[in-house]
Amino acid sequence: MEYLVGATGFLGNKIRKNDYYKKISLSKISSKKKRGYIQTNIFKDTFNLEKEKWIKKIGSTDTVIFLSSLGGIKDYQNIKKVKNFEKNILKNFIEKINNKVRFIFFSSDYVYCGNFLFYKDGDTAKPINQYGKSKLRLEKMIKKKFKNHLILRVPKIYSLDLNDNTLFSNIYFKIKNKKKIYLLTDQKNNFINVENLMNVFTKILKNKKIKGSFNIPGNFYGSRYEFVLKIIKKFKISNAFLIPIKIKDLLFKIPKNLYIKSKIFKILNYNKKNYLTF
Repeated sequence: MEYLVGATGFLGNKIRKNDYYKKISLSKISSKKKRGYIQTNIFKDTFNLEKEKWIKKIGSTDTVIFLSSLGGIKDYQNIKKVKNFEKNILKNFIEKINNKVRFIFFSSDYVYCGNFLFYKDGDTAKPINQYGKSKLRLEKMIKKKFKNHLILRVPKIYSLDLNDNTLFSNIYFKIKNKKKIYLLTDQKNNFINVENLMNVFTKILKNKKIKGSFNIPGNFYGSRYEFVLKIIKKFKISNAFLIPIKIKDLLFKIPKNLYIKSKIFKILNYNKKNYLTF
């Protein structure tokens, strides 16, 4: 039996639609209530093991594919919320299942500092943001509990299918609606087409002997601006609404309405002439 935790998310949907799963038994686990899925509270403080009978059924010959996360990078700014999320995963799930299961975890290349084009599997992880730090902490929990673990450090995922909510579809519909799009030119990322990722993952699933930590290479390396330029050129989309910016523009440029909306500025009768910027 294989258990897909986080089955209703973007990757979960791609995995369960894979031809491989038409031939085997798959239990779809989600925190959302949905027909055909097992609803779980493993991420909540209200977790009750007696109500989660599926966890007790996980045996030594089974496989767990763990996809769940708090969301995107922005969702990881609340440290207290992140730590509670990790605590519940450990206490409510990892510690409750057989340590001989094959545990597959989708991690991220954000566990690295991002200064290099390519990282070898054995390179030291040095995350610089909370998203990467959280992924690395979960990796360590999994390695400690399961000898038969498989950790896949995946780059930024995109899809050329407009029905998928990824960077490509977001850009496409914004351009279609004539909205300005600000894209970084001086921050590099690896990007991987979800179809490439699924092809690699299918081969991994079939090879039961693979274990350890592995980096999944992207099929494009560059800034978000370069990435989007490449895609819109391929699909002959206008680039008139693309605006290139640099990290310093995001860090130090103060929005025009900051002084109007700031409550403390109003109380102090403070204005931008008194406010130091870089």
